Order: sequence, then structure tokens, then C-alpha cells
Amino acid sequence: MHKTKVIFALTIVAAIAIIYTFATDIRGVRTTLFGAQTDSPLNTESSVSAGEDRQSGSTDNGLSSSAAKTKASENVAPATSSAHSTPTERPRPVESLLVSPGGLKTGYINAIIGVDEFDRVLDRLRTESYTDPDATQISKLYEEILRSSLKSSDTGVSLNKLACGLTVCAASFNGSPMDEGRFTTMLLGAGSERGVGIYSAIVRAFPPPTPNDPATYRVFFSTDRNNNTITVD
Repeated sequence: MHKTKVIFALTIVAAIAIIYTFATDIRGVRTTLFGAQTDSPLNTESSVSAGEDRQSGSTDNGLSSSAAKTKASENVAPATSSAHSTPTERPRPVESLLVSPGGLKTGYINAIIGVDEFDRVLDRLRTESYTDPDATQISKLYEEILRSSLKSSDTGVSLNKLACGLTVCAASFNGSPMDEGRFTTMLLGAGSERGVGIYSAIVRAFPPPTPNDPATYRVFFSTDRNNNTITVD
């Protein structure tokens, strides 16, 4: 009887041991299958990579935020001031409208010499001459010579106003009526007497509007020996 109890007790102990071992195995399986993922080196690496991605601010196209900003800045055109977006065309120098290589431009000169545009062109030529010391000096020289020559002549003509560029002058005169040929001869002679060149000229004479008014003369003349002809344009 005593022996039977011992065997029964050992059987129970063995059964308990088997159950404990089986339970431990099941727990190990659960630990393997469902245990904390932070213990896995693979999961730890993934977590760090994700953290690094969040810290670097990766974008959808695989660039970090700093790289994306750099690339975006490269693709943005530099700002341009609106004041310079559409350049303003500078007015063409009036002297270039009056002369061409070889002589005076008859087409343009004939179009303006008898109308109000003549005075505007003369004023523009004077304004341009103020910006060039050589042109300013030429204007003063020819004005002094013409005033002095006309004053000593018996033509009864005086200089009204004059402006010169580097190669051409525009002038208006008032005085006694005479034809254009005589006036041109007088003008060319005034230059040669004082040692300055008047190499070609276009002259228009306008009769007095009333018997008591003076005649008017408008002139373009070349001061450059290379522009000594009248060109047709």
C-alpha cells in the first residue's frame, strides 16, 4: 500500500513536470511569435531608420528637406526688377537723321525744313551738343563766325539761332529778302573768310509774311569735309 502511494505521487510529479515543460514551450512560442518587437535587432534598425527619416524630413521624391530646398532654389529664376524688365529705347541722335556717310540727307531735311518740326530738330540738336564738349565748341565757333561775318556785310541778314553737332549745323536767319542761291553763296563765303569749313548746305528762303516783316532763312550745313555732298535718301 505504501509503495502504491509512492508510485502515484511520482506519477503526479512527472505529470506536473510535463505540463510545466509544455506550458513553457508554449510561452516560448508565444514570445517568439508575439513578443515585444523592440527586442529584435531588425525591428530596432527599422525604428532608427524611420527616426532618421523623420529627423531628416524626407520628401516623397526621396530628397531630404535640405536637399529639396536646395534643388528648389536652383530651379527658381532670380528676381528681376520690373523697372528693367522692358528696356526703354533711347531716342535716336538727331545728327544721325541729318547726315549719312558722304553728305546731308535731303529726304529728311526737305521734309522738316519748311514746317514747325525744324525748330524742334534744332532745339534737340542744341540739347545734344550740350552733352558733348566738342559739339559745344563747334556750335560756339560757327555762331561767332557767322554773326561777325554777317554784321560786317551789307546783306541785311542776321543770325537768329544755331546749333551744331559734330558734323552738321542747323540755323535760322532773318533779314532782307534774297534768293536761295545768293544766300548760299553768302553763307559759304562767310565760312571761308574765317578759315572754317562749310562744305555743303541746304537752304530754304521764306518770303516775308507782310511787307514790314523780314524774310526767313532756314539752313542745314556740313562742317565735315568728308560730308561735302547732298545725298538723296
